[in-house]
Amino acid sequence: IDKLFGRSEKPTHTVEKVIVKESGTDTSNLVKRMFLFLSDGNFDSAKEYSNKILDIDVECGEAYLGALMVEIKIQDRSALKEIDTLYDKSDNFVKAVRFGDESLKAELNGNIECIKERLYNRAKELVSDRDCNSKSYTKALELMQKIQPYRDAKELESQYLGERNWLQIQEESYNRAKQLYYDSKKSEPCKNALDLFKELKDYRDASRFIPPCEEKLRKLEEQEQKEREENARRDAEQKRLAEIQRREEKEKAERERIEWEQEEKKRKKRERRIKILGVLYTLRFF
Repeated sequence: IDKLFGRSEKPTHTVEKVIVKESGTDTSNLVKRMFLFLSDGNFDSAKEYSNKILDIDVECGEAYLGALMVEIKIQDRSALKEIDTLYDKSDNFVKAVRFGDESLKAELNGNIECIKERLYNRAKELVSDRDCNSKSYTKALELMQKIQPYRDAKELESQYLGERNWLQIQEESYNRAKQLYYDSKKSEPCKNALDLFKELKDYRDASRFIPPCEEKLRKLEEQEQKEREENARRDAEQKRLAEIQRREEKEKAERERIEWEQEEKKRKKRERRIKILGVLYTLRFF
């Protein structure tokens, strides 16, 4: 009966469980202050505020963005895509992308793409000039290595390396030819320079040196021919004078021999006369 009339049931009270979500301090003003300090170039204060924000919200992508701008000394957020430094390996960049919203991720990754594209085009421009040299290829190689992996940068790096090495050989030969051309006082090094310029006629302005080098070689050969003729004439004269001297010395020796023989005959004649006189003197006493 009690059950039927509900007399045994205790009155029930509905208790609603209220879950209060703890909300952290709002960091939006701190973020604004951080970017104001950055725009003023006050990097120390910007770094301080970045740390304050992260103390409140360790997963704040904007705070890591501010720390990144402090790290690379950038005042304007839009300038992050205008610099030539790739900062995608920075810990602040990695965390800004990791904790940032989709808009921030797209912005940062887009900045890196802009920088890589600009460096990629600059590298290709460096080697597209007809007058580019091994230094141009070295700089282009550095840029291609910096942006990898990106498009066909790896393949272009290998290509530029081979062309740079070939150009270095060309450059060394070109500089050697110019040195020989300017320093040569004899026809042989000048001829070597001319041969090198002819081999390098399509390299830089090597073909420009061929006519003056040919003219210099012609003059040097003429000069050397005159020197050879003069040396031959001088040698012939020296031989003639030497022959005259030898003949004179021979004649002198012959005269001295004749004079000696004449003196010897006179001496012997005197000796015979003295001997005869001696004998005659002795016979006077007998």
